[in-house]
Amino acid sequence: MDEFIESKLKEWDLHTLLDVFEDHITAALILIPRIFPSLTVSILSNVGGTRKRKKESWRPSNEEISEGFIVILKNVAQLKEIINIKTTKATSFGLTVQPYVALLCSDPQNELIVTASYVIINKYTFKAETPLKAVDICFKSFFALNLKYPVQSDHVWEFIQKFFYGIITKEDKKYQCVDNIHYPYIMEQVGPLINIWSMRFEAKHKESKIAARAISSRKNICYTLMLKNQLKMSYKFTQISKYSKFSSSLNVGKNVMYYLDKKKNLASVLNYPCIEHSNFVSWIKVKNIHYTTNNMYLVLDISDLPVFDFLKYISILPDLTALGIFEVLKTINFNEHLQTYYVEKTQIISSSNFTDLPNFSPTFCCIKQNGLSYIPLIL
Repeated sequence: MDEFIESKLKEWDLHTLLDVFEDHITAALILIPRIFPSLTVSILSNVGGTRKRKKESWRPSNEEISEGFIVILKNVAQLKEIINIKTTKATSFGLTVQPYVALLCSDPQNELIVTASYVIINKYTFKAETPLKAVDICFKSFFALNLKYPVQSDHVWEFIQKFFYGIITKEDKKYQCVDNIHYPYIMEQVGPLINIWSMRFEAKHKESKIAARAISSRKNICYTLMLKNQLKMSYKFTQISKYSKFSSSLNVGKNVMYYLDKKKNLASVLNYPCIEHSNFVSWIKVKNIHYTTNNMYLVLDISDLPVFDFLKYISILPDLTALGIFEVLKTINFNEHLQTYYVEKTQIISSSNFTDLPNFSPTFCCIKQNGLSYIPLIL
């Protein structure tokens, strides 16, 4: 296998590989408008040269939608002609020409070979290094110049805005065809997966309607099941991204700030220097168990009498290890009547990796009126 790869690498030099990769990007950019259906656009136009304006409907063709995003040129001379055509058509609808991208594909053998990339803004032509760079410049020009997207391809640019740049504004028109493709936005609207499992098509809540239409199909059950699985996977990715500061495998809560003196003291007592440079969090989820600080008791040893510890701190070490810091309790005896263990507090502090904890559920401490503390052992 290695010999085969080496032979192929000798046949394909770096420039050839980059050219092939560039062709894939160009094809993806050109095909983006084809993902979406043609939408009817409402336009206000003047009536007979007067100040009165009437509302007209325009349903752009697939070609017009694509040209509102990227225009394909066969030669450089065609660029001036395209600018004039766009200006004339926009004027007839009472609109202005918004920024757009033009790609020069002069090779008749391969239409994906781009020899030049341009961004046209108000009849001014700016040359870009690559097609992807041209789209990036064009998109940013809408925000920098406070311009609206072209009406015929407004939903295409909104898809670019949400999917590639992760920008959601109050002015978004919330096209259903865009929101149904943009999974992170759907998951933000849906919330926990239990909302998907129990959701019906006739969702009453306004914020749930988009998700309900996206995942409910009485006509095509296979499509519905496939889409639900995609949404479940997307939800996992969105949950991971929230805590990417620590690790893709850690599910943790908010940071808890402690003074450096406290961290140094804990590092000295536990003989764990890394604690001094660690982050502290309020909760962590490991092996589907939700651990919270200052709220639960854990079992660290069960050789003779179980050893209970009070979870005081949760520390995320620099190597992304989750460390629990505990106040150790002394187990005195077992109360047969209450079926609990009688415990007393100590001044001992210990630590343990959460993945090394015994498979016992977290428990609680019950303090009676006489001041005695009892802890039940929950299997």
